Amino acid sequence: MPLLGIRRRTIHVLDVALVVWIAVWLLLAARLHEDVSGLTELSDGAVAAGRALASTAEALEVIQGIPFIDREVAELQANVRDAARRTTRAGNASRAEIRTYARLTAATVALGPTVPPLLLYLPLRLAWSRDRRSVARALAAGDRALPRYLAHRALARADAATYSLSTADGDVRPEAVAVLADAELRRLGLRR
Repeated sequence: MPLLGIRRRTIHVLDVALVVWIAVWLLLAARLHEDVSGLTELSDGAVAAGRALASTAEALEVIQGIPFIDREVAELQANVRDAARRTTRAGNASRAEIRTYARLTAATVALGPTVPPLLLYLPLRLAWSRDRRSVARALAAGDRALPRYLAHRALARADAATYSLSTADGDVRPEAVAVLADAELRRLGLRR
């Protein structure tokens, strides 16, 4: 796996970078949700306008009994009540739509840029951690074959000069085993 050859310090830098990346997007999503949710004030204004129209329709009842204008007032009152119902309904509907839109937008901004890096990095990070733990357990158990194994791992990542100095006939030189094993342990952030 690609991350298995990475040093412990690099893993920590990647961990911090991922946490910062996720935190930035979550904060941005929260701010966006708050800003979009603020648009419900427009809906509240429409609902208030609908209530005011309903009050106007009720007030028209006072002058409804005046002769000669009774018919016009009744028609006007019906139109005002209808406008009040439509305005209130539209305000309530837009408030619900704005809240839904705010949640969906925030979720998209929070999850879109954060989930793919998590899905890519976490399996590799977990594999690196498992590998480090297994080496630490073998080290703690005093596994006598571990230094040679670690030396071979270090050679797998070594440059050509280090490889040629550390091997003879394709095998690790006995005097190079401890040096290479220690290098591999340092890469993992472990000590003997």
